[in-house]
Amino acid sequence: MFGITTKLALRQLAKNKTFTLLNILGLTLGLTTFLLITLYLKDELSFDRYNKNADRIVRINSDLLNDGKTTSFADAAPPVAQTLRTHYPEVEATARICPEQGVRFRHGNDDITERYVATVDPDFFRIFTLPAIQGDPVRGLDRPQTLVLTSSAALRFFATTHCLNRTLIRTDDSNKLYTVVAVIEDVPAQSSFKADVFLTIRGNPILGQNHNFYSLFPMATFVELRTSADKAPFDKKLAGFMRSFVSEYGAREDQSNGTFAFRLNSTPLTAIHLHSHRSDELSNN
Repeated sequence: MFGITTKLALRQLAKNKTFTLLNILGLTLGLTTFLLITLYLKDELSFDRYNKNADRIVRINSDLLNDGKTTSFADAAPPVAQTLRTHYPEVEATARICPEQGVRFRHGNDDITERYVATVDPDFFRIFTLPAIQGDPVRGLDRPQTLVLTSSAALRFFATTHCLNRTLIRTDDSNKLYTVVAVIEDVPAQSSFKADVFLTIRGNPILGQNHNFYSLFPMATFVELRTSADKAPFDKKLAGFMRSFVSEYGAREDQSNGTFAFRLNSTPLTAIHLHSHRSDELSNN
């Protein structure tokens, strides 16, 4: 019975070749489109999930109301990180990252311009899962004028990933000499930040020693919450951060008649790529 039905179906298809061809092409196009959409969605939804504690990592944001206009930043002022780590018991660790592009380095007689460079706190490598190939990035970056290279950057500069204690000169910053303290695996493509060279924030007068709570520039602050922490109460405390730690802030906001406010809030790391569209994002979301 099945064989007869199959033969009849094939005869019908042979009689209507144009109709059959259109159906096969339509089915193929539909399946291909479905697979491409599935792969795209899988890629988009996987952003930043390579991090072991991705569900406990948040980025601190700033919303500035000035003269009745609100601007939303993907930044926090430099002293926010240390203050959160010291005064918020639900905070496990904090780290800042300040991106740069087109930074020039010299090794021997070779000058190389690195497209993606970032200045970070040592604990950046405690929060984010970026495995070390050689060296200890957390301990190494605790000293001024040190840097961490991805494996791709190490190969560009030294033709090997075994390059601890070798040096690079940053020619666009007073020819400062930096020492390589670690080499890590390349940052995954599904990451909210891009960098091949990580400079230490230690000894940086603009980033590491800035104590102005109103100072905003392209620098993201990430927080890893403790396992037992609840994000909702944390966000509620963030909303009152400025009143709690900046002495003159309360009076300034109260006297502005609703035209000035500076509020902090947070975005989960895994929500940044698809749902965050603030000023100074680390990448195009």
